[in-house]
Amino acid sequence: MENFPPPALLSSLHQSSSTFCADSRSALEYIRALSAGQVAPERNETFYVRPKEYDELVLEIEKDPELNSYFTLKLHHDYDHYTSELFVRMKSRTHETFLTLFSLRLHQWLVLVAVDASNPTGATIAKHIRQRGSPSIPMGGGTHCEPDISYGYDGYAEPSFVVEVGCSQSSSSLKRKAAKYILATKGQISAAIALDIYHKGSSQATISMWRSAIVTRSHGREVGTAQRVMDRTEFRLEDGSPAEGALVIRLSDLVPKEIAQRLKDEDTDVNLEILHSDLAKDLEVAEADEELLKPGERKGEPESLSLEWEDIEEVEPATTSPPSSPEQPQPKRKRR
Repeated sequence: MENFPPPALLSSLHQSSSTFCADSRSALEYIRALSAGQVAPERNETFYVRPKEYDELVLEIEKDPELNSYFTLKLHHDYDHYTSELFVRMKSRTHETFLTLFSLRLHQWLVLVAVDASNPTGATIAKHIRQRGSPSIPMGGGTHCEPDISYGYDGYAEPSFVVEVGCSQSSSSLKRKAAKYILATKGQISAAIALDIYHKGSSQATISMWRSAIVTRSHGREVGTAQRVMDRTEFRLEDGSPAEGALVIRLSDLVPKEIAQRLKDEDTDVNLEILHSDLAKDLEVAEADEELLKPGERKGEPESLSLEWEDIEEVEPATTSPPSSPEQPQPKRKRR
């Protein structure tokens, strides 16, 4: 029987080294200011908010439809009832571009697997794997977390595979969070990846990966656990050069345990290998993309930006004259 860690142990996986920032009132004011564009957003912010205060904070936000839309749809946030931390993450251009390129590699691979006639089982399974964006995943005890991207299988409510991309978030915090997805959902999430692409003063970028696993303890009891596959493995070195090696993702990582067992029983599981050099190249593209936003760095601006633009001008609909009747044939004159 599977036996996953209790909530008390899970809370230790989500302890933050960040300095707590005021209380729920400060959090509300900060979210309002972000929504109104009154403050320059930091990459992340952590607030210490007690569970009851968090519930009141959400109710207060829901009173304002525009603010609630911003909070639920645009602002990436996680709350942990055990540690009373509200973690607000701002998505940078680098973050979003790199995440898009990573998910594109996964999508292209799934398309290839889905049309592979030599592996009908894998092809059928690949056709039922869907990208599910960034859902709010219940983690027990009223806690919810939102991965940056997730994949799920048709007919199953929870995703099977999640990815977190960290910018300015400590590597240890990001790594613990990836493991927590597996532990808190009791293995419903088969695998979790954390890609840490920001290290202050360094070009280093790393990968951590965990898989759900059933292990047998020394006393013979089977327990469920999160098995570490990669632990802050570099895919880009401190000097900015790509590291050797590759990230290996199995088809079974993207599906529920019952479906994964079919792949294993029939020996039809397949792997996607993403070279570390390709990940480093994607990150370089993402960083260059963000550089274009800096003042004085914009390139290739269209000529229209130099024009003076005014408000919408209503154009009168063109009047159309009634269609002219076709010319009547002139009667032929009789010759005398």
